[in-house]
Parts: sequence; structure tokens; C-alpha cells
Amino acid sequence: MGTPVSTADRGWMELLLDDAPLDELETLRRALIDDSDPSDRATVEREANAALRLRAQLDQRRQRSRELAALNDIAVRLTTVRDDRALLQEVVDQARQLLGVDLAYMGSVYDEEFVIEVTSGH
Repeated sequence: MGTPVSTADRGWMELLLDDAPLDELETLRRALIDDSDPSDRATVEREANAALRLRAQLDQRRQRSRELAALNDIAVRLTTVRDDRALLQEVVDQARQLLGVDLAYMGSVYDEEFVIEVTSGH
């Protein structure tokens, strides 16, 4: 097993490729600023901001991929599941997971009365 490498010894790309948490990106930014000449600090800040923007884009695309996979799963179930209740349950379960919430439900309005059809979570 190799020697652990500190955040300061890794570059922006390595941290992004390793899916490093934001605090590691901030640690690298601080280390580079501390080690740089005042004339180079603006460049370090630009690179840090670019790395943070890229990290945000990667996170958004990862979330979008999960959402599309869930929609694809629901589309497949629409063509195969014949039980309406089971299908509604699957849709609500997937919605709860995608939204990252503890509880989700689907309801309908009948004669001005709201009726919860299915729930997912606690």
C-alpha cells in the first residue's frame, strides 16, 4: 500500500477525478495561496473557482443521470406492470429517492376531497 498523499500534493484535476469533497478543494486552494507570490494569487483563485464550477457541473450531471435512470425504470414498468397500485407505489418510491426526502405521497381529489393514494417513507 502506498504512502498517503496530502491534498496539497494533489492538483485540481486529481481531486476532481477522485471526487474529493469540497473541503479538500478548499484545502488545496488555501495551500496554493499560502505558497504563492502575491502576483500569482489571482491565478490560484481563478483556478479554484474553475475547479469548483466543474465540481458543481459534475454533481449536476450525476444527479441528472440518476433522474434519467429512474425515469427509464418507470417507463419500463409502465409497459410491464398491470397493477395500478403497484405502479403508483413505484412512482412515489422513485420520486422520494430522487428528491432525497423522508416522505413522499401521491393523492387525488374526489368531489373536492383530497385522498392520499400511496405513500413512501416515514
